Amino acid sequence: MPTVTTSMLVEGRAAPPGVEATPRRIINGDRHTSTDHPGGIANHCCLTITGGMVMAMRTPEELTDLFRSSGRKVTAQRQCIFRLLQGDETHPSAEAIHAAASRQMETISLKTVYQTLHDLADLGEISALDVGTGRTRFDPNVDDPHHHLVCRSCGNVRDLVVDFPELAVPDGADLGFELGAAEVVFRGLCPDCRAGFPARSSEVAAR
Repeated sequence: MPTVTTSMLVEGRAAPPGVEATPRRIINGDRHTSTDHPGGIANHCCLTITGGMVMAMRTPEELTDLFRSSGRKVTAQRQCIFRLLQGDETHPSAEAIHAAASRQMETISLKTVYQTLHDLADLGEISALDVGTGRTRFDPNVDDPHHHLVCRSCGNVRDLVVDFPELAVPDGADLGFELGAAEVVFRGLCPDCRAGFPARSSEVAAR
């Protein structure tokens, strides 16, 4: 049985003042329908949308404009990172982004990658996640409420768009915390690991 853990999330931020919000596009969608719950599967405790449903990030050009309008420096290294993040639904770590960027720009530093990713998070364009894989992962899906599937073997992370309407902390059990959003992490084995085809060691190391 997969284990389930929960943690509080920082909710998505609005676009900075003076920056027009650009609607994000849904890519690789695969909605399974139910007569009781359109767009979802009724399973008595939650509504589920399965598949690689990811809210697309702004384009590299839009991110460039966003950085400039917020007073941040735009460099060739940062624009390379913008391009690598576009369409990446693997929740990459900074190390994975750095490895990919280094193949295009040998002089790019890990510090630059971290700074750019954290600037994107500050602007509300990505979320920084700790899902127990040993490294912070970065998620471009900041608009669509969702949870995560994590492979305990290779560290693969995928979005799970699902609603748990009955998920709540009982009265008196919050230990004085002011609670926000909740994230549910399901741990198990991804299809590749179940089939006996684990990710290449270099890919696992980069994650």
